[in-house]
Amino acid sequence: MEPPRWAQRLMARMAHDYKVVAPYLHWKTRRSPSSSGYCTLHGGVIGVGAGSDKQDARLALLHEMCHNILLKLVPEYRGEHDARFYDFLWPIIRRYRFPMKVALVFEGSHHRRTVALTYRRGGGNLKC
Repeated sequence: MEPPRWAQRLMARMAHDYKVVAPYLHWKTRRSPSSSGYCTLHGGVIGVGAGSDKQDARLALLHEMCHNILLKLVPEYRGEHDARFYDFLWPIIRRYRFPMKVALVFEGSHHRRTVALTYRRGGGNLKC
């Protein structure tokens, strides 16, 4: 399935802004409201399994593009959900105008301690 235009434009803009080659975007739809994603370790492909909630699909794309950009710009990065990843993700969430509260709930449900630590370090106020 071809990715929606909004997803293609967002991915192209991010690639341009960070001066990396845009990856191939594998897009599929899911029957649930939630979305999922992946990024290959060589950074050439990202995938989004888009649920019915467009906002959730957008966050999945932002999240996977963060992995993609880090893989291309930081040689020692291997796709971890560590402090380096979240220190990079929060400014991207702000830059591309995604609701921070929504991102915190989603990301915090998967990596609570790292999310809380890095968000606070970036000036946010979040209790663990």
